[in-house]
Amino acid sequence: MILSLKEVSKAEGFLVHAYCVMPDHLHIVVEGANDESDMARFVKAFKQVTAFRYKAETGGRLWQKKYYDHVLRALDSLDAVLGYVWMNPVRTGLCADWREYPHSGSFTMEWNGRAMDEKGWTPPWKDQTSNRTG
Repeated sequence: MILSLKEVSKAEGFLVHAYCVMPDHLHIVVEGANDESDMARFVKAFKQVTAFRYKAETGGRLWQKKYYDHVLRALDSLDAVLGYVWMNPVRTGLCADWREYPHSGSFTMEWNGRAMDEKGWTPPWKDQTSNRTG
């Protein structure tokens, strides 16, 4: 799946700053690399490639039809969002140290030597006190 993410992001003009493949979902932080970058087209292409490969290998279905996206706002700390993505396996008990999870990374930076933003980040859909919409 990670190789497919790398291939499709390059083909569709996206920089993948963070990814974390969990057993039942995927988190990615991406940035359009040019004016032609189209998020809906990127997601569709990625889901098609990975679903085709998965079905060929297992006979099963990989993705649900919809996905949730969130545009980062000026008040969002990119470092905190990256930390949220990379800390997913720790929060769910898959590993004790986020740097040891083999299905996380970045295609744009040295990620596992970074200091984690201590403030953390709460996605707007989990923050009951937030009035922002995502």
